[in-house]
Amino acid sequence: MVIRPETRAEKLSSAGIGAALGALGEVPVVGGILAGIVGSFVPDVKVERVIRFAEDLAARVEAVEDKIDHEFVLREEFAAAVEDTLDRITRRRNDQKLQFFAAAIAATMTVDRPAERERERLVDLLDELRPSHLSVLAGIARGTPPPDARPPFTVGVAANDAVAAATASADTDDVQGDIRQLEVRGLIVPMGSGTVMLHAAYDVRRLVTPLGWKLIQFAALTKDIVGPPGSDEPEVS
Repeated sequence: MVIRPETRAEKLSSAGIGAALGALGEVPVVGGILAGIVGSFVPDVKVERVIRFAEDLAARVEAVEDKIDHEFVLREEFAAAVEDTLDRITRRRNDQKLQFFAAAIAATMTVDRPAERERERLVDLLDELRPSHLSVLAGIARGTPPPDARPPFTVGVAANDAVAAATASADTDDVQGDIRQLEVRGLIVPMGSGTVMLHAAYDVRRLVTPLGWKLIQFAALTKDIVGPPGSDEPEVS
């Protein structure tokens, strides 16, 4: 007799919190640690979100398994990071950002993880930003070839067209509003000067600040890039 694996819905209906603990337990290297933290720290956990988070985390941990700091994941510092993340992912507002939090935890497990304070700042940003903000940021970071020039032939028009092209597929109803929120948080450079607009017209990715790139890499906001444009290009200031 062939035994069919349980579907996610069946896990939820038959096992509840046990399903969430089981899903976390299957994460490579740190499964037992994660399950133990959830069992003691989140007694009333949102099971479906935890299972989705665990499934995504398992895949991401496997991808970086050769970089995992096995000593660090046993420390209280890592346990605190996991507890904080689990508290955030069980909130309704973060339902569409579970994969980014999973990427952040996977990055935290590696030997080249950011320092603790920087990680906390990045997780706070991830928690604050809406999915539309992250989608616009990823679009600008991904970039597109500069569109054909159109009249009036000014740097401002070219820069705005470059931003519009880069964010055309972003999941948002208010690109300009999202851009303002990214500017306020220091993730992209405001286009308030001719120099910045020139950079944007040449390569819209130059609008992303160092902090923006750190968030993109830490939370794996886009799979199309691994870092900022080449250092041989002029810096935006």
